[in-house]
Amino acid sequence: MYTDNQVLLEDILRNSVEAELDWGSYLIGYHLPTLYSSSLLAMDVAYINPHYTQSASLEWTLQWLNTFEKRGVSQIEKDYFELRSELESLIKVDIIDWYSLPKIIGKAVSQSLKERRWNEIRPLIGELNTRFQEEMKRLYNDSKVASPIRQPKNVCKIREHIEFKFNRKEKVCLLVIDGFGYWQWSLLSEQIRHTVDEMVVFSWLPSITQLSRQAIFKGEAPSAEYKQNPTNEERLWKAWCEKKELNKSEWLYLFEKELPQNLYALKRLSLVYGELDKAMHSSVDYNDLYDLTENWIERVGIVSKIDSLVEKGFTIFLATDHGNVHSRGWRGLSQREKLGTHQSGSRSERHLEYSEDFLFNKFINENKEISQSLVIEEGNALYFKDEYSFSNKDSLVSHGGAHLMEVLVPFIKIYGKENE
Repeated sequence: MYTDNQVLLEDILRNSVEAELDWGSYLIGYHLPTLYSSSLLAMDVAYINPHYTQSASLEWTLQWLNTFEKRGVSQIEKDYFELRSELESLIKVDIIDWYSLPKIIGKAVSQSLKERRWNEIRPLIGELNTRFQEEMKRLYNDSKVASPIRQPKNVCKIREHIEFKFNRKEKVCLLVIDGFGYWQWSLLSEQIRHTVDEMVVFSWLPSITQLSRQAIFKGEAPSAEYKQNPTNEERLWKAWCEKKELNKSEWLYLFEKELPQNLYALKRLSLVYGELDKAMHSSVDYNDLYDLTENWIERVGIVSKIDSLVEKGFTIFLATDHGNVHSRGWRGLSQREKLGTHQSGSRSERHLEYSEDFLFNKFINENKEISQSLVIEEGNALYFKDEYSFSNKDSLVSHGGAHLMEVLVPFIKIYGKENE
């Protein structure tokens, strides 16, 4: 900002652009002089709620402000506006800490869903994801080799982190919730009354259960030949526990089951829940999944289970194989295009893995219009990095790609004071 009587250097004048900010382009439908005299919060709400069909009259704006002031603003709304503002600021910074950002995004998304304002936050998440994709490959490759001693940065390092931190006599529970995004953890965390350490890790890419959950239990790169099911997962858990020289009576793996009565003899417990992933695939949008997540938390009694485990001396590590992303359809796949794509157990909504080179190359060559939306890997795998999905649906929730909402996932340590 400068005035006419200021003298600017010639090179600045030569390369600069003068622009005039018009608040009328942002506060649409409101009488601007009246809004200028109101509170910043009122202006923020007015910006988020443009009125394209309303003329910017003094009378209407005064009536709107009067209603706004009488109604007041709830704490949830205040939290939402603050978090939205923080996201808008983060888009503009030069360097983003991607291992901290999901904590902010998680809170912003959960607050927006409480207020049914997700569509206002969604474009901001899209802009941040565009920034993320510029650095994703480097960050992901680094996460697989980074030391997990202080904290893991990839799901394949979770096992090594726990093994280093805890000896065979200490009680540890690995709680794995399939498809549990960071915003869902933000929702659950409001009910957790114990000490919590929040960490962020990368899902395995592509972010599908067969690969990423295998990487958690195996503690290394997953195998393409592995078949995802509770029996095979229990075998991996058994191998993990036997490495610690634990007896059969000291370890237990449970899939969608209630806690046993006697937990005192156990040193290693794994609880795995897959129902929320199914709810995610049946959801039309994030509003649907928000309601289903709240229902799941209450119905499964996950909070009381966490309480019981902490009270019995367990340190809990809550992990997930992948998050989720509110997607939109690019187009559905033809039967010819689906040929040879069922090797990984994926639903093929955001990820394809062809068994034959010629099928893979044919798909790439015939669909060059989406090349900028895809990550293409060796091994004939491809997956979306934006919101697209292989679907005819206008709106769905899915996973399998490289969007930040599905690959930057929570890894949470929950413990009591005696384990600090």
